[in-house]
Amino acid sequence: LGGVFESMAMKVIINSLGFMLVGLGISCIVPTLYSFVGAKSKTPVSIALTILSSISFIGSLIAPLLIGAISQAFDIRIAYMLIGILGGCIVLIVSFSSAFDIQKSGDKPE
Repeated sequence: LGGVFESMAMKVIINSLGFMLVGLGISCIVPTLYSFVGAKSKTPVSIALTILSSISFIGSLIAPLLIGAISQAFDIRIAYMLIGILGGCIVLIVSFSSAFDIQKSGDKPE
């Protein structure tokens, strides 16, 4: 929803609202992701969280470069729309993944 606002809006206020919605979504996801990795990882927790932090840091370095390249080749709206579409793909992948299923207390992990 935030990606649609930030890519399609012509007014600064609506763009700002889109960025705010994206920020609110990320602020909810990041702590959940860290706790999930800490609880479900087969590697030691310290190593798993270090890997996750490294990947997220690399992503924060690469994302502005990709957004700039796409916006220079096409348009800034296309770049933000692509980010919104990729975010939607992540939601679909996670919703169909069995890794995030909640196990009942009597069930054995697979």
